Amino acid sequence: MPGYWYLLMAALALLVPAGLILISVAGLEPQRAWDAALGSLAAISVTGIAYWAVGFGLQFGGVGLVYTRPELLLLVWEWSPFSPDWGVGWGMAGLSGWFLSGTGVSSLVYALFLAHLPWAMTAATLPVLALRGRAPATASAIVALLVGGILYPLAGNWVQGGGWLASLGSNVNLGHGLVDFGGAGTVYLLAGAFGLAALVVWPAPRRRNADFAEEMPPTQLPLLAAVGSLLLMAGTMGWLWANPLQTSTLSELGL
Repeated sequence: MPGYWYLLMAALALLVPAGLILISVAGLEPQRAWDAALGSLAAISVTGIAYWAVGFGLQFGGVGLVYTRPELLLLVWEWSPFSPDWGVGWGMAGLSGWFLSGTGVSSLVYALFLAHLPWAMTAATLPVLALRGRAPATASAIVALLVGGILYPLAGNWVQGGGWLASLGSNVNLGHGLVDFGGAGTVYLLAGAFGLAALVVWPAPRRRNADFAEEMPPTQLPLLAAVGSLLLMAGTMGWLWANPLQTSTLSELGL
């Protein structure tokens, strides 16, 4: 497919975190909704920088060992705690592609980065949305940095980057290994688990006055939920079609 296709689909995939933000803030009080939206935008910015600097290298630093395409010759370094005699299917973390630098960085590498950037942003934004009003802003920024720059890339390496979970089928004959077609399972499972753990650390603050009157939300907030749902549906299509390593499979399915 032409290069502009991946750029267009990656831009469309950015509607996924935007839609989730709108859905999340639609159920909040106006002031909390504003704070949550600003915090989410900050989390997206922090995640983008972290994923560009180290996250992409951790996730796809060894993908060239699995996909033998000449454009991926730069990404052939994968760390494993086991001996090389065990094979290349026991990788735990990529070790190349930092800052997307190097003479061997191809257009396919950039397309792969743009395809997975919205995934990292989504994985980091969901816990931040859950923590707004509970954790301080600094803690939310640290959460976005950890999830988008380290935790999600490591989980993505195990599943999409040629790591050990995806290779369980060839290594120990466990079916096809872990198959996460589209990648949403890794994103939402990680975001949900980390968000749940963070909510235990930062419980909801108690209200000083328990006898408060419930008020109807402003008209625009429910509308934001509807708009966010539409953005989420549109962004999911770009999410699927942006990955240059999956577009051939999607074409075969006739999607």
